[in-house]
Amino acid sequence: MAFDLSPDGRILATGNTDGTLRLLDVSTGQPIREMSGSDGQILSDVSFSPDGKRVACGSGSKANVFDVTSGELIQVCGLHGNKVLGLQFDTTGESIISVDYSGSMEKWEVQTGRRVCDRAELGSIRAGQLRLSNDGEYVVVTPPGTGDVTHTCWRTRDLTRVWERSAGTHYSAAAMNPTLPFTALQRRNDAGKAIAEIVRLEDGRSVRSFEHPDGWVDGMAFSPDGQTLTTASNGRLYFWALNASVGEEPLQRTITLNEGGGIIKDLRYSPDGRHLFTLNYNGTVYVLRLEGEVDTPDWVNELPEVNEQPRDPRPIPGSAGLDGVLEFDGKQTVGVAPDMRVDQHEQFTVEAWVLNWDRSVVHQGEGNQNWLWFGRTHSGDKDLRLWGGFHHSERVLSSFKVPVLEYDRDEWIHQAMTYDGKLIRVFVNGRLMDEVESAAPGPFEEDTKCKIGFDRAHPDGFASGQISELRISTTCRYTKNFNPQVTFEPDEHTMALYHFDETEGDIAHDVSGNERHMQLKSPKWVRVASE
Repeated sequence: MAFDLSPDGRILATGNTDGTLRLLDVSTGQPIREMSGSDGQILSDVSFSPDGKRVACGSGSKANVFDVTSGELIQVCGLHGNKVLGLQFDTTGESIISVDYSGSMEKWEVQTGRRVCDRAELGSIRAGQLRLSNDGEYVVVTPPGTGDVTHTCWRTRDLTRVWERSAGTHYSAAAMNPTLPFTALQRRNDAGKAIAEIVRLEDGRSVRSFEHPDGWVDGMAFSPDGQTLTTASNGRLYFWALNASVGEEPLQRTITLNEGGGIIKDLRYSPDGRHLFTLNYNGTVYVLRLEGEVDTPDWVNELPEVNEQPRDPRPIPGSAGLDGVLEFDGKQTVGVAPDMRVDQHEQFTVEAWVLNWDRSVVHQGEGNQNWLWFGRTHSGDKDLRLWGGFHHSERVLSSFKVPVLEYDRDEWIHQAMTYDGKLIRVFVNGRLMDEVESAAPGPFEEDTKCKIGFDRAHPDGFASGQISELRISTTCRYTKNFNPQVTFEPDEHTMALYHFDETEGDIAHDVSGNERHMQLKSPKWVRVASE
């Protein structure tokens, strides 16, 4: 999901998980037109041309350019070797700069769709978010998700590196000052605190920093006059005064977006600075009027619902009647299932229904073997992040760590990870949250066990929470938004299926017919009457 505001502030473009690019009337929030042509892939970034007549979006490994008035696809720029994660028109509107997941940056001529200069390789530094300076001289690239986060700055004319800055191992965010030669970056200090840092573009030197109240920064934006930096974290907006004097409190204002309004992915100011547009990870756009004390949205545009039918309202997944669910204590409860070699199949799906879950749901691999992991972590009552991927003893092939929507801790959540031989996709309650290109996992050693509720990568790797359903399949069941089954059913593609309704004993039975019964250590069975 991505969005951008037209230079005149009249049109908002949203790139969506269903592969459509939508234009909204800013004054009303109503749709103007919808464009497709992305082959159903998630649109990773959106950018208006400086004159507002064209809009580009990242679609798979390409950059598609549309005419704003007609909605016609007028150009396809180049072909990356991996998924495009960030793109932006340069200040002339004649070129587009784009970066992909593998760490390649390209510059394309819009008129012909051809490469303008040599490709820039970031090496081991992955590329994600991309921001151009107002004078068009510099472009700053920040990596996606977590890992060894390093911000880099490049000259736009020939894609030569100017500087790089390490930001620690956490989420990255960046913004360009529209009037001053500065960029804002997130980093972590020695104490693990999130720092919003103002950096000079010409040499990467820090000129000012703000210690963030929350543990990370999800998005940033400067006001049009360049005097205020707005940061977003955990559904809240923070407004920092760049010109605050020594001893003066730089944090001028805080807005909580609809009290737990979700994790904010990106921000845009209107040209006059009177409104702030926010894009949440749940696909909702809020428009806030910033004048006076009015902090409620002028309008809210919820992108199309995931499901054509409403989700089953029952709080407990599983069979009807008196359900048994399995509770993990976070100290010693673990499940071990035999012979779960997903690496021997071209495709697979891992999915589960969980409640208040923290740490891995499924983990396969020991010691220096290749391994696979998939789970969820909590950093607060409403901050849930889904994480996982495939790991090799020498390098990380691919991984994701994406926010889960703003569900209450006491709500059952369906989470799924699929692999189709090329892309890992991650879903929450049937909503496609992210996709990452990846080589296949493994190979695992013959005696590798599949562990449920344990992650070998963490010293405190025991999971906590409840699980009601778990199914591992040898096919990619989902590639787009879907309605999750409340009770999983076995079929010819099911490798293992557990309902966790035994209510006693130390065995969770595989009901797929494949007899991959799970041995449990220190299980706690909870009997809950379903509605």
